Amino acid sequence: MKTILFTLALTSAQFSLAATDIWKGQGTVFGFKNDVQSNYDLIVKNTKNGEKTESEVLILLPDGNNINLSCTNNTSSNNSWTSDCTQGQGGGRCFGEGLCISYLENTKGKAYATTIVMDGPTKMRLLRTELQNGKAIKFYRENLQKQ
Repeated sequence: MKTILFTLALTSAQFSLAATDIWKGQGTVFGFKNDVQSNYDLIVKNTKNGEKTESEVLILLPDGNNINLSCTNNTSSNNSWTSDCTQGQGGGRCFGEGLCISYLENTKGKAYATTIVMDGPTKMRLLRTELQNGKAIKFYRENLQKQ
């Protein structure tokens, strides 16, 4: 669960017009057989400074535990970005009309491929596939709103 939200931070940073944006919402983790494994709430704070965005992610788990993550995102040309996060590195690209993709991986064979749909300037949905050594093992669905 710890690395699931970096894509969210990266993507929401791409649509940031203010110096600091906050996104809140809910997520659900599904197993490989479409079984619901967990629900969670999340808060993403993006602070933009030029081409760099610092993202702080707070995951609120149903058992009362919280997970804090951070990521540095750098905007590139052609609606793309690179990221250097505490849990791995990667990047992404937007293709217009609110549709983006991203990919994040670490040195332990874990990766996350994400499709992002911006339903306007204040709403986004994400569908993330968690991969272990190239094989899908979990899926994450998230729905967020800009505060």
